[in-house]
Amino acid sequence: MIHKNKKEIEKKIPGEILLLTIGGSHLFGTENETSDIDLRGVYLPDKNKLLLGDGCRNINFKFDNNIDVDMWSLQNFYKKFLRAGESTALDLYFSDCALHIPKYKHPDYDTLPLNCFLDTKVFLKGGYYKYAYTQAIKYGIKGERLSVLKQVYDYIIKISDDDLLSEHINDIINLGLNKKYVYVTASGNIENALFVCGRIHHDTIKMKEFKARLEKNLIAYGDRSWKSMNGNDWKALSHSLRALFQFEELLTKQHITFPLADVLTLKGIKNGYFDIKTTQHLLETTLKKIDNLILTSEYNGSYNESMINEFILSFYK
Repeated sequence: MIHKNKKEIEKKIPGEILLLTIGGSHLFGTENETSDIDLRGVYLPDKNKLLLGDGCRNINFKFDNNIDVDMWSLQNFYKKFLRAGESTALDLYFSDCALHIPKYKHPDYDTLPLNCFLDTKVFLKGGYYKYAYTQAIKYGIKGERLSVLKQVYDYIIKISDDDLLSEHINDIINLGLNKKYVYVTASGNIENALFVCGRIHHDTIKMKEFKARLEKNLIAYGDRSWKSMNGNDWKALSHSLRALFQFEELLTKQHITFPLADVLTLKGIKNGYFDIKTTQHLLETTLKKIDNLILTSEYNGSYNESMINEFILSFYK
């Protein structure tokens, strides 16, 4: 599959393929007969195109109707996507690439170690956890999270609709709620966004919008009927658990092995073979396990820009 499509992909990228592998459900081991094929990789931009300002684009295209291709430039892969802890980038980093052209020469390793581009905060609260946590909230995890959401809503309901969220972020933080569910974070160009139970809210929005969002979340908590779940919901639920399982392995081993060890469980959920109570319980217990692993994690990472720059430049020597 990889080598068969390599030439087709090379026609569309401004450089040389360094890494190319299968992605998505075929990588995880959860594919079925209707699953699309995802190919993902990293390419080395042509030096001349770099000088002309056309060398670091991310390439996305589709061919043969069911093959989706995502290619990152080497620069963007290490300096942006891996640095941000993007789950798809980490999948590629840990995958056993079918096509791998090593050029980097170092006495100790042939690629950058995890802790030089993924700092501790991103490692513990990044791609896998953020995605899985958001999905778990969306699909009915209640308990303490619901309580926190309602306390924030009860506090803001008395505030003027015309106020900006930025005027009240500190007061919301000072409510003393569980910091796993309510904290200040950065999002895009916004330095002070508010994270509340799986959702990020930019501080530039008005309180009227913030109230409407929390109200919508509360309604979703109380009224969602598990019995009415369709196939897409089950698929999203299995993705949430898959991300949690991956993150659990990452926390314990600082590595992820493909195909995943919990393939049978994930396929069962994806196909609706598990009853709802069992699935919900699995989500809740896995989240608690993840929370405990985060608290005891000894991972120590820091973004090492000079090492990453040296790594990238070595490919052009």
